[in-house]
Amino acid sequence: MPVCGCDGMVYTNECEAQSAGVDVDADGQCEPPPGGFPCGPNFCQTAAQYCLHQISDVAGEPDFYACVDLPAACQQMAVPTCDCLAMEACGDMCSQSGDGLMLTCPGG
Repeated sequence: MPVCGCDGMVYTNECEAQSAGVDVDADGQCEPPPGGFPCGPNFCQTAAQYCLHQISDVAGEPDFYACVDLPAACQQMAVPTCDCLAMEACGDMCSQSGDGLMLTCPGG
């Protein structure tokens, strides 16, 4: 999964960034690669995945970000919308994130 490095470069994965001596940028300030959209330090695939953002409720622990495959209802849409994520956990907390969808869940 592509990640954003603190040097503003996109790396193939977190391991490649670390091998180059670069930390992953939790704020994801890099330009997304073609067909991708930002998900924390990661990039999800537009129209194939959504970003799951779980807010940490533990002091000093970072938020969690993951790219999750869109459910079948979303994959049948030309442009997926938050409506197709309504049945997912935190589906009522969906927002548009760049060219993709983000579910933000509190706590954890």
